[in-house]
Amino acid sequence: MPISHTTLIRAQAGRAAELGRCLQRLASLADTASDCLGLEVRRAAQDEQLWLLCGDWYSARAMQRFFAAPLAQQVFTDALGAGLICSLDCGCAEPTSSV
Repeated sequence: MPISHTTLIRAQAGRAAELGRCLQRLASLADTASDCLGLEVRRAAQDEQLWLLCGDWYSARAMQRFFAAPLAQQVFTDALGAGLICSLDCGCAEPTSSV
């Protein structure tokens, strides 16, 4: 069953541009993932320190496999190691069907 996720990632003060460049690596990785229906990285409209990572996947298992892969893990390891992330909040939802 398809699943969508939204992750809110707040940059440390003054580090938003660096965090954005780091997160773009995830979008590049997702472009080559066959189970990814789309992954977008964008800055929140009203808060330049906040980044949104929004993705659609064929299944929860496909999403979990992508984020557990070494290359995706390295993106977060690099961002955390460089002190770019202040906070991170994840949420998932399965699409609802209309009857």
